[in-house]
Amino acid sequence: MTATLAHLALESDLAFARAAYYRFLSRVFAYPRPGLAEILREELPSAALSQLWEDAAAADVQAAVEAVGRELRDMTDEQLESLHVMTYGHTISETFPPHETRYGSSHPFQETQDLADVSAFYGAFGLRVRPGTGERVDHAWLELEFVHFLAVKQLLALERGETEGAERTLEAARGFLKDHIGRWGPVFGEILAKKAPSPLHQAYGALLAALLRADVKRLGVTPGQVSAEPVPIPPEPQAVDEDDPEEIESSGCGA
Repeated sequence: MTATLAHLALESDLAFARAAYYRFLSRVFAYPRPGLAEILREELPSAALSQLWEDAAAADVQAAVEAVGRELRDMTDEQLESLHVMTYGHTISETFPPHETRYGSSHPFQETQDLADVSAFYGAFGLRVRPGTGERVDHAWLELEFVHFLAVKQLLALERGETEGAERTLEAARGFLKDHIGRWGPVFGEILAKKAPSPLHQAYGALLAALLRADVKRLGVTPGQVSAEPVPIPPEPQAVDEDDPEEIESSGCGA
């Protein structure tokens, strides 16, 4: 019994840490809104939470989040917006594309399939991208917010003693990391860390890559392979035919 309670406590702590980190990262990859600078400083995950991952991976996450904290210290909303536009532009970025299909969908039919699969993950939990969001379902912001949502859902299930529900939610997170954000996110993060035009976005990229690598290792996930560089933009795919599940009142995806 003691061992079981200790295990559940560890699972709850890890779910809390994952929720905090993924929520933070979903914010930094969305287009900056007024008040974001202060929100990011307030919600910057504690470096101590990184110890819930393992060994060198935990040290990498801790170093990365501390670097982000240093860059955010005196940042203003205006600077955040300026640096975001400098990095990604106002259209799809050629150098730092924050979309999954730019890292492996070299054929329009494959891109359509990938977008449909991401939408299916969202839809399985009654979620969809809110009309007017202005981003495709495979944007880093939305995929990270979805993993945040799953971590919160798992945490709530654990707190209610619903261990089977918590495990099903964690399995969904494992599947999404394996097939989607855990597959291409580290590559995107590394490219930012090496080539982004500002130290802030370099730090964001390093944190994204470190967290995803730590998380897939901790959860026992082996992600698929993707291109080491963004692939050329394929012709525009046909629109994904989605059902009409419940709309979400968060910034993108939510419960």
